[in-house]
Amino acid sequence: MMEKMRNKKKKGFTLIELIVVIVILGILAAIAIPRLGGFTDTANKATAEAEARTVITALSTIYAEDPTTTTDTAIEGYTEATTAVTDLTGKLNGTFTVTDSTNGSIDMTYVFKGWTVTITDSAIVSTSK
Repeated sequence: MMEKMRNKKKKGFTLIELIVVIVILGILAAIAIPRLGGFTDTANKATAEAEARTVITALSTIYAEDPTTTTDTAIEGYTEATTAVTDLTGKLNGTFTVTDSTNGSIDMTYVFKGWTVTITDSAIVSTSK
């Protein structure tokens, strides 16, 4: 009879065991959360670069269809001077500006969640925060 009671008491965890587990979980969370935060920053950078490539591809297509046009003239998808492509506005998550393309290259700056992507001559030159 006494042995049955002793076996019943051994079921479950002591308070110290629970505290040790909670401390270990806290340490693991303190290590993991900052690393996971870095993943979202990397994802935002990749998104900024991908969307910038989308815009530059659209601009290159417009320019290829009519190479005599520049961003200084009003053509389909362009506004005057430092331009934004109105067809893409609202479909992208960031903002962009296009500068002169009279020499056949398209220069652009794209901003998304603090990341700035600079494209010169249809190639990404820099991505900075």
